[in-house]
Amino acid sequence: MTNEETVAIAKVIKKAVLTAARDALDPGEYDIDATISLSGYIRVAEDTEKVPTVNIPILDALALAIHDAGITGKAALAALKRAMIRALEQDEDAKQIIQEQRASLERAEIEIRAALADLPKVTVKGMVTTKLEIETLEPVLA
Repeated sequence: MTNEETVAIAKVIKKAVLTAARDALDPGEYDIDATISLSGYIRVAEDTEKVPTVNIPILDALALAIHDAGITGKAALAALKRAMIRALEQDEDAKQIIQEQRASLERAEIEIRAALADLPKVTVKGMVTTKLEIETLEPVLA
């Protein structure tokens, strides 16, 4: 089987169809003897580059930010816990603090996004699009 055929077979079965078929199967062992016809095409786009923001280890970045802010150990954990509770509860004091900080945080977000653009880019494999038809062929009786 060629690489192209392997990709085509993997792409032709839509996730929803696969999920529905799997959900309909009871536990057990099933014998399979099927011949299929697969026709159509696959189109592979050129590789692209992107900034790897999803690869940023968020807990590591948070730990470093807290450290750089001068909060360490139990005080850092207590401050973070307090902040999460206040953010959920949104009492009047918390709302006022959030409102006051929002403008500076929005400016910080712009600066962070600009800084992210300077991160080394990673290569992303080109998208594969398809137009395929699959059908099960009936066995030929001799």
